[in-house]
Amino acid sequence: MKIKQHPSAKQKLTKLFFIVFILFGMLTLLCIYGNRFIPNFEKNHYFGILFTSISLMLTYFFFTVWCTLKRVNCPDCNERTISNSKHAFLPEGHSAYCSNCDVLWNLEIGNSD
Repeated sequence: MKIKQHPSAKQKLTKLFFIVFILFGMLTLLCIYGNRFIPNFEKNHYFGILFTSISLMLTYFFFTVWCTLKRVNCPDCNERTISNSKHAFLPEGHSAYCSNCDVLWNLEIGNSD
């Protein structure tokens, strides 16, 4: 069995984190300074709408990260791999095993243990 670095898994998660971080920051600023931009901001229940959208965005973020880690395709044969958070050869990070190529892909994402 070979161990290789996965070329795109870390970049996907970094891009997702960056987009969600910018959206979260924009919504937070709207919550803080919304009364200056939108008249009667507090009376129109925009705080409830914004906090609901922030919670939905964070739920979407964590669900997408989980799906990205569980659904990794092999870059060589484009088949679905078997994802592991701990493997005997790579116990410190997430990995994905392709049974067709007999390759263990290092996703370069560390565990929280």
